[in-house]
Formats: sequence, C-alpha cells, structure tokens
Amino acid sequence: MTNKRNSAPKAELPLSASVMNRALFKTAILVAFLFPIIWIWLGWMAGIDFMFFSSWNICNLFFLSKTLILMGIKKRFVLGALYGGGVFLLIAILLLYFNYVRPTLFSFLVGFHLPYAVLVLQALGRNREYPMDLREARAPEGICSQAEDDERKHSA
Repeated sequence: MTNKRNSAPKAELPLSASVMNRALFKTAILVAFLFPIIWIWLGWMAGIDFMFFSSWNICNLFFLSKTLILMGIKKRFVLGALYGGGVFLLIAILLLYFNYVRPTLFSFLVGFHLPYAVLVLQALGRNREYPMDLREARAPEGICSQAEDDERKHSA
C-alpha cells in the first residue's frame, strides 16, 4: 500500500531562496545605480536616506527569508532563530535612525519599497502565462505559428 500523500509531486515554490537572493542582488545593483542620481537630484541627505532605507530593507528581506527557510528544517532551528534575531537588531537600528535623523519622505518611500518592487517584478517575470516581451506578445514566430494564430481567430 502506497501513501498517496508522499507520492504526489512537489510543487516548486515561486519564491525560493535562489529567487530571493537574485532579487536582492538585483536590488543592490539598482540602488548603487540610483544613489548618485538621487544625491544629485535631491541633495546628499536624501541620497544617504535612500541608501540607508534600501540597504536596511535588503538586509531585512535577507534575514526574513533565511529565517523562514531554516525554521522549516528541524536540525537548523537554532540557526534560524539566530537569523530571526538579526531582524530584531535591524528594527532597533531603524528606530534609532528615526530617532536621530529626519529622513525625507521621498527617500523613505522609494528606498523602503524598492526591494519589494524588484521582487514582485521578478516573480511576475517568472510567470510564463504572460508574454515576456513585445515580440513574444505578438508571437508571429515566437510562441505560436501563423497557422495557430489563424486557427484561434476562426474559432473565436
């Protein structure tokens, strides 16, 4: 007698550790590119605020993802708890920053939400139900052939 629960194929998680790490790496590159632009455009304090909030959120997402992954493994529970402690340390740093510095609203909103935007866009890009680019959306020679295109038009 086989156990049906164990024989079912495991679904791939859309946000695995590798996807999360790639999104955080892309965010760090984007922050390094946007930092001088914001510095020149809004001033040095806005640039530093942007860098702080985006770096803080990159670290926060890193610690949260590591904590959630390691808490699911029984042998790695202690290590997961240590990563969870890193989240509390980051919250303390954020509270101290707000206590001593008056950040600009633009830098806070953009810097804090930039990692989430990159993560959402990367997750949407991995979903193959939607076309990846304009050529694939039109699909004359991309996804389907011209005959399949005509067949769809006549059947509708």
